[in-house]
Amino acid sequence: LTGNPYLPGSSIKGAIRTALLAKRLVNPTERIDKLANGIISDRDLEPKIFRYLNNWRKPDITNDPFKFLKVSDIEFPADYLTLRVVENAKKSPNEERKHTPQELEYLCQAVRKGSDPLIGIIQIHKCWQDDNPMLQIVAACSAFFKTKLNEDKIFYTAHNPALHKILCELPDKCAANECFLRLGKATGIVHKSINPQQPQTRSLIGGMPMGICKLSFEELI
Repeated sequence: LTGNPYLPGSSIKGAIRTALLAKRLVNPTERIDKLANGIISDRDLEPKIFRYLNNWRKPDITNDPFKFLKVSDIEFPADYLTLRVVENAKKSPNEERKHTPQELEYLCQAVRKGSDPLIGIIQIHKCWQDDNPMLQIVAACSAFFKTKLNEDKIFYTAHNPALHKILCELPDKCAANECFLRLGKATGIVHKSINPQQPQTRSLIGGMPMGICKLSFEELI
């Protein structure tokens, strides 16, 4: 409505939802279907785990517990954005590629370094199943996205030792009310997937991975 850019609350909620799903899958209460290669089937996975299948074994959105979790869109000034070149990195710098580096580079919008933190609101209804929902979310996101950052860390072991060191230190730089998420496209991994992935490329901006977000929670009510 204002014409300003915004970070969709649905993207943050989706990341939180996947982290909580991964937490439930550690000790699932329902039988989990797997494909022949051992990959977890995503067919009705969330409705099974979060128990909103109806009597006909179809998803009933009205019983989805995440309707009690609302995440606002986060609007910010347009001058926070700048255009940056996205670089494509191969796992092995000596590996032959079918395209030239110039063909794989493109421009995308990014938040300027030094911009103020983006602030939004998460509302949790009293019907939420946990006594400390914020702590539940922080713990789940920390555990799940630490594995995703670890996948990046392994990727950069040989390709970029300095970046590997940064990624090793990131998970330890969180207070009790903080966690990291991965958001957005072109990060080389589908970060919302609970299955392990081994992509051969990553996208960087200024030599750093895209989509790493640090969330700090402050209780208002």
